Amino acid sequence: MAGGARGPEPARAPVDTESSRPEALAALTPLVVARDALDVAARVTQSKKTVAKKKRVKTRQAASAPSLCTCRLCRAEVTQTLIDLGMSPLRDDYLAAERLVEMEHYFPLHVLVCSSCCLVQLRSSLPTTEIGRVQHGRSAGNPRRFQETRRFCRGLVKRLRLGSGALAVELSRNGSAFLEHMRELGVTVLGIELIEQAAQRSIGQGIPTRVERFGDRVAKDLLARDRAGDVIFARDIISQSDDLHDFISGVARLLKPRGVAILEFPYLQSIIADTNFDQFRHDHVSYFSLSTIDRLAADHRLKITDVEELAGPEAQLRVTLAHSSSARPLNNSVARLLGRERKSGLCDVDAYAGFSAHVRKFKRRLLSFFLSARGSGQKICAYGEPGNGNTLLHHCGIGPDFLDCMVHVDQSFHGSFTPGLHVPVVSMDEMKQRRPDFVFIIPSVSLDEIMVEFRPTREWSAKLLTVSPDVAVLDPRSASR
Repeated sequence: MAGGARGPEPARAPVDTESSRPEALAALTPLVVARDALDVAARVTQSKKTVAKKKRVKTRQAASAPSLCTCRLCRAEVTQTLIDLGMSPLRDDYLAAERLVEMEHYFPLHVLVCSSCCLVQLRSSLPTTEIGRVQHGRSAGNPRRFQETRRFCRGLVKRLRLGSGALAVELSRNGSAFLEHMRELGVTVLGIELIEQAAQRSIGQGIPTRVERFGDRVAKDLLARDRAGDVIFARDIISQSDDLHDFISGVARLLKPRGVAILEFPYLQSIIADTNFDQFRHDHVSYFSLSTIDRLAADHRLKITDVEELAGPEAQLRVTLAHSSSARPLNNSVARLLGRERKSGLCDVDAYAGFSAHVRKFKRRLLSFFLSARGSGQKICAYGEPGNGNTLLHHCGIGPDFLDCMVHVDQSFHGSFTPGLHVPVVSMDEMKQRRPDFVFIIPSVSLDEIMVEFRPTREWSAKLLTVSPDVAVLDPRSASR
């Protein structure tokens, strides 16, 4: 048209927006829902593919890595190191003064973690002759532990209704007073010891004792003599067993149908969470979570009926086992702790990856304190139970250059020297005469007891150095009077 004028636009039918919108939305909704469902399914599929890919990568890495040992629990090849603490002497091998000029025995302390079942274990184990050569096991002179064991035995006898016809068996007593208390309560007792010297001590206390390594063969022999156990008690011994399946098979065989087996051992979750590498020792070849114990027990038709985290600084777990076919119910504590372990990642090998780095950081912090304190002329003594602390001290290189002495409550160690580093072991009275500026509290000692024990240091204002869970300085004067 001339002048670019536009003609009239064709008429359009009016759109009823109010009436057409619901129909349009109704038609669109199934499509949106289907699209969202496809998106979710795609993401789930992609996530599964990613997880599967990571597992394949880990499997290939594990297959390509050199095998360090065969797992004591699942029999897989173990390729991953948790921490390598190098070569060190046995932590219980204290030296008399005349032995200081002799050659000491050193052994590797290489700690691994199985990528298949997450059992933490040493690469190699000690020969029995080396275990028997040193002063072995826990100190029996702790009054608190003695009373705790007495209370535990009383509760056990009452709960299980044990009488003189019942048999309580203890596997490797390790300084435990368990059988003494059970005998006082009228229960028949039997000890089984690996080391001749330990067996002779038990026999001297009037405890019938056999000398042999416990396992399935020993259990068969005891059953042939009608010596099945109503209660089997094993403190720390499962950690020392190089053949876990033979050990637990023996427990299952020796246990009466309605009997219970009670295991105590260092708890792995606390070791990892607190970076407590001092718990690693040559004569403990395996370190357990509840999950790994659960798997081991199930392999031998046993079930966990109860679990207790023992109070105190040593981070011990007490696990009660029964036959899977028994009517004994499962305490709620079992499911709770298993769930906590899964949530914390203890069942995933990735959770162990940073442990060695944490130990290195801890070592630098501790040495920084010692270098600063000694550089300013301050005196430092250490306090702990025999054996404890020697892994930590040796790995960090804390010897006589840093420590004036080590105090042990057990008098039989006074006058001796710590293995490897040769720190003199003295009595509490001698330590007080030295009047140190700091007292280094070795892990596994109760801090509450120490704060009371060291109130006399107020006389010269000594402070306490603790390392659990981290390096810290405490003033004993702050303890309530």
